Formats: sequence, structure tokens, C-alpha cells
Amino acid sequence: MLAKLSGDIDLPVRIEAGDFEGLNSKLRAVLVYAEKLTLNLSAMTEADLGPLRDAGLADEDILDVVMITSYFNHMNRIVSGLGVGLHPEQAEKQSELEKQRGGVPSGTKDFAD
Repeated sequence: MLAKLSGDIDLPVRIEAGDFEGLNSKLRAVLVYAEKLTLNLSAMTEADLGPLRDAGLADEDILDVVMITSYFNHMNRIVSGLGVGLHPEQAEKQSELEKQRGGVPSGTKDFAD
């Protein structure tokens, strides 16, 4: 859906690979923050809020980013914990994305501070 809305067929793959080039500063700041919140929670500090504020997000906006990211992560952990698998068409798309990323599965990208 993101590819369709943006008119950029490669955008979802680039974002998943951590390539935020060409995105506006607000979206880039949100994605960097959400990625760190997802992959490196123990390293989060109040200083991580600075780039969001610098990009123009108000505290209410930041709370929305935290709540949505956390809820998404929470639900993914519930589903994974219960052993729920992807539908066949989702598994096929996931396999295609992993091939485009050079065989790296989702969620295994190291986060560099």
C-alpha cells in the first residue's frame, strides 16, 4: 500500500532496509526513532526525542509515535509467541523482500547508535 500511495514501488523495501534517503525530515526522524525503539529498546534515552522535536513533532505527536510503534511490536510478539505463521501469499512476499535485501530476514538488521 505504501508503494501505491507514494508512487514509489521501491519505497517499502528501501525503508525496511533502513534507507530513508529522499524522505522528508519529519518522516525520517519518526522512522529512525521507531526503528531504534523496536530493535534497541534498552538504549533509548530522552536524547532520542531531540531529533523528533527538531523535525517539528509536538509532544502529543511523539506520544502517538511511541504508542503506535509499541502496540505494533506488542502484537507482533503475541502472534510470534503463539506460533502464528504467515499466510502463503504473505510468506511468498516476505521471501521476495528477503531476496531483495540479500537474504537478510526481517528484524535482524543491527541498529547502529
